[in-house]
Amino acid sequence: MGLFFYSIILVTGGALAWALLSRRRQYRYRPDRDYAYALENSAVEVLPLSLDGETCSIVYGEGQTVIVRCRVRSRWYGRLLQPYVETVSENGTRRHYFEHGVRGERYLDLTEAAGERTICFRGHRCRIEEAITLFRYENPLDGDAKVLVLAPHADDAEIAAFGLYGSHDAHIVTVTAGEDGKCDYCGLLDSVPEGRTEKGLLRVHDALHIPDLGGVGVARCAVLGYYGMTLKQMHVQRGQLVPSNVPGVTSFAAFRRTAHTAFIENRAPETAWDSLVRDLQSALETLRPDVVVTPHPQIDSNSDHVYTTVALAEAMRNSGYGGTVLAYTNHHALGESYPCGPMFSTATLPPWFGSPFAFDGIYSHGLPRAAQVRKFFALEAMHDLRDATLPLSLTKTWKQLKRMLKRDLGGRDKSYFRRAVRTNELFYVFDASSLESAIKR
Repeated sequence: MGLFFYSIILVTGGALAWALLSRRRQYRYRPDRDYAYALENSAVEVLPLSLDGETCSIVYGEGQTVIVRCRVRSRWYGRLLQPYVETVSENGTRRHYFEHGVRGERYLDLTEAAGERTICFRGHRCRIEEAITLFRYENPLDGDAKVLVLAPHADDAEIAAFGLYGSHDAHIVTVTAGEDGKCDYCGLLDSVPEGRTEKGLLRVHDALHIPDLGGVGVARCAVLGYYGMTLKQMHVQRGQLVPSNVPGVTSFAAFRRTAHTAFIENRAPETAWDSLVRDLQSALETLRPDVVVTPHPQIDSNSDHVYTTVALAEAMRNSGYGGTVLAYTNHHALGESYPCGPMFSTATLPPWFGSPFAFDGIYSHGLPRAAQVRKFFALEAMHDLRDATLPLSLTKTWKQLKRMLKRDLGGRDKSYFRRAVRTNELFYVFDASSLESAIKR
């Protein structure tokens, strides 16, 4: 009996130690550091506030983005269970999650609590210090704004901006076919080129049709068809044609879907940098959007995302575009655990340390619950985002089971269902002329 008892203690202790180490390892930085955002330089209003116990009175108008800076410190059990601050107002309850073992300055999004409100701040598995600072930003777009969303790959527009494009007059341009990368179903076909071509065609189909769930029909969606993960090479080898990274895939024309639209005019498309710039320049000049949505090149780690925005900046110079740019990140440079917490919680500002971060403002687009659910369905409809749960073979089933156990028990769920289905979508605001500052960094 004694040996059995001690064995249980050892196994339980080992499991807890593994869980603690696993949770800490998912961050590529120390979670006990202050985030480095100089919001004082960009906000239209900076207001120091004090908590009266757990409550604070805040006054601001509808249609404004409000960010609150506070100091958060994890309790001892916040190293195992994810800590969060709950904000309660007349507009409802929001949960803002942080890293395991958090300690330092963090930024909460209180945009949804607009108006004259008494807000209650409750720390769970953490405590929040009394001194807080409010930063207010004006809304950079109204309900009549024309929006152009750039998606480096199928699903990027939905992950970053499904709620935004669903509530505006929007067009979506997907830049690549995305035939590279993991492919759970490629083994169903006889060869690698066949499997990858089919994967690319599925993603092209998804990019054209799934936005309709958000009210953007096929006629307002274009797929440029450039090969996945080649945009950087196209930029470096400017003037040369760049093939797919998958040997045997030569399907640029099959991947490209622009003829059905009225906003892409490129008479000589080819897998070269200047062709990509012409495509984006054509979209800017034809649509004349008030707002362009694109990845933030300083904070997004995926090279196709970075060079989509580099190409956009060149197209804006060529066309003389002078509107507003909203920048997002789907692959955070410091790790894809951001944003922390489960689905339906509120995304905080992402981690950033040290070097200056480029932006002119911050915009938080709120999603009511029905829009969050539609966003979930849009992501689930993307072939490339689904878990490979079909029992194609015992080996694949076992690999999937191990992946799910590691994800759920180790607290390392990087799925876009968890990360993207939130009460808000966050964007960094730029004037067109200042986007270059983000690229140069």
